Parts: sequence; structure tokens; C-alpha cells
Amino acid sequence: MIRETLRGAHWLDETLKRRIGKPYHVILGIGLVVSIAGQVRQVVSAPTSQAGWLRAIVVVVFALLLLVNQLGELSDRFERRRLGP
Repeated sequence: MIRETLRGAHWLDETLKRRIGKPYHVILGIGLVVSIAGQVRQVVSAPTSQAGWLRAIVVVVFALLLLVNQLGELSDRFERRRLGP
């Protein structure tokens, strides 16, 4: 079940990369930045318990890691394009 889900996600990701190209990574990066900003705003505006703060911090850190990953992917794409076929 997990393998099929991963294969499906990989196929969809590759299809979107092929069809949309560079804007695909840009859109994902923008979406992550907007999401991170919303999460940070939510954490700051709604003081919670210590466990709630920890959960919120973990979620924001995870989103930041996803953003770093997306920026790395975009950088790789620029580099491959610069070097040519």
C-alpha cells in the first residue's frame, strides 16, 4: 500500500515537473512560504500550552525544511538548464 502510494506520488510529481516545468517549483515554494507565514501568525496570535507551542514549532520547522528542499530542487533545475543537455 505504501509503495503504491509512493510510486503514485512520484509519478504525479514527475508528470507535473514535465508539464509545468520551473513554475511548478516556484508555485510550491510560494505556497510553502505562505503556509509558513500563516503558521507563524497563528502561533504568535494564539498563546497555547507548552505542548501546543512545541507542536507549532515542530510544524514550522518541518515546513521550513520542505521549503529548503524546494529551493534546492529549483536550484538543481536552474543548474541543469544552464549546463544544457
